[in-house]
Amino acid sequence: MLGAAASLALAAVACLGIGVGCLRLFPLGAARCLAFGEVGLLGVAALAALGATINLVLPLTPWPAMVLSAGGAVLLVLGWRGAAPCLLTDWRSAAVPALLLAGILLALLPAMLRSSAWHFDSGLYHMQHVRQAMELPVVLGMASIHERFGYNSLWFPAAALATAGVPGVAGAFSLNALLAGFVLLAMAERTVAAIRTGQARVAVFGTLVVGLLVLTPVFTLRGWIGSPNTDIPVTLLALYAFLLGLQYTEADEDRFAIAGILTATVALAVAVKLSALPLLLLLLLPIVDWWRGRMDRRQVALLAVIGLALGMPWLLRGIATSGCLAYPQPASCLPLPWTIDPAVARGDMDWVRAWARLPGVPPEVVLADRSWMLPWAREALADPVLPFVGALAALAVVLAAVSLRRRRLEWRGPGMEGAILLAAALGALAFWFATAPLIRYGRTFMLLPLLLAVAMLAPPAAIAWVNARLPARGLGPGILAIGVVALAVHAGMQRPRGMPLGLGGYPVLPQVAVRPLPVPGMLPVTQPIEGQQCWDAPRLCTPALHRPVTVERVGPWFMVRAAGAEAPAP
Repeated sequence: MLGAAASLALAAVACLGIGVGCLRLFPLGAARCLAFGEVGLLGVAALAALGATINLVLPLTPWPAMVLSAGGAVLLVLGWRGAAPCLLTDWRSAAVPALLLAGILLALLPAMLRSSAWHFDSGLYHMQHVRQAMELPVVLGMASIHERFGYNSLWFPAAALATAGVPGVAGAFSLNALLAGFVLLAMAERTVAAIRTGQARVAVFGTLVVGLLVLTPVFTLRGWIGSPNTDIPVTLLALYAFLLGLQYTEADEDRFAIAGILTATVALAVAVKLSALPLLLLLLLPIVDWWRGRMDRRQVALLAVIGLALGMPWLLRGIATSGCLAYPQPASCLPLPWTIDPAVARGDMDWVRAWARLPGVPPEVVLADRSWMLPWAREALADPVLPFVGALAALAVVLAAVSLRRRRLEWRGPGMEGAILLAAALGALAFWFATAPLIRYGRTFMLLPLLLAVAMLAPPAAIAWVNARLPARGLGPGILAIGVVALAVHAGMQRPRGMPLGLGGYPVLPQVAVRPLPVPGMLPVTQPIEGQQCWDAPRLCTPALHRPVTVERVGPWFMVRAAGAEAPAP
């Protein structure tokens, strides 16, 4: 476990350093504008964009990961003095949040190791995606081997680079834990700062979200955090984006800095998983500010550059793997030599929609009518999220009743900005229900409108009461940091039982026997002899090959296309 802790620490230092470099490249404002955890969040976003960009032409071997890790450490040492004044200074210095980050990561370490081989899709295709990025430049038309390889995400090249040069797939195990550490720390920083400054909505929302993440199993943080799945990062980034959106509506200063972090958070969430697409509505907040004259064109242009820095690598990677702008939407497919058959994309999209509604039943049956809604509702009523939905709804009703009784019912904050936040939350809920309404995919979106309602109805007097009873500035965070680290050390010393640990202290993945498939070309393609999961089997391993394909060499790339498809012009 010490090896896993060390590689996790190396990756954290690298992300913090890369985040410092991002602050130099994209200056976001003056003093007191960013949380310490947001520097690491920027580093993770940059790591994802760099990984996808490099992998367009080169494999992400340990050497690029090692160079980026060393470069991040150098940037952290040399550039921290310039970045430190831009941090929220309630913590007095970087020492306390750094200690808190170390404690959070150590506390997550046992769960990370225990859950490394639990997520079904990690064995199905996540790990193969990561290994492909580490060993080959992006494979053109990889979706034709198996549809899941067309699911576009920056999270897989980010996991390949997050190894920090350590042999193996350490980044695949640790990336979600790393992001959780940065986001939880940033949430805690902004929540404490909001309590200190009387920003009631941010304080209530942040307290509820941190409590749900840390104390409840609703978001499956402990169960899946050790795999490179894309559900955990979308949950964390969506929750944090709404906290930033609330703070944006209450902040008088540093709104541009908050807008910059909000843009990076939303863009990364969409580039990790397309289900986060409605979060783009949150970017209307700075656009409204520009329309009102509170933000100039240069600032808006900088926000656009931040979004494009993440959006363009994601778009290019999607075009490369499937030939589509937004696979599996067939209307987004382009006329390229390696583009997957639009009929296959349409069938895959129907399969996703059907499986999310009624697993195991063919799409032509599920999508023919709405008979799936009754068994879906039964599953929803049995889901662990339901008690929290009920509790938050009841709390919102009580707060509204109290306000009405005092004849002071009001929707605090600018009406347009509040409407944007609600539209984004309800839009995300509607988008989830219309596309893939599997309950565990939608827990975040089910809770978000209620969390917003409670935050907006909470009386500011309650926050003032809490603030008056907090310890002296600096003493409280210090005690909290010491307590977190003490608990983390205790948790971190608990080796997961019954789990063999391999190189670097990480778990040994299941060994899968494979057989070669008859695919013409120089790229070996294999299939598991039993089951569908490939895990770390030799690349490229596919759960199944549904149609004949051929592989050709085009410059530095392998290109996969359906057998019989027209060859590209020389």
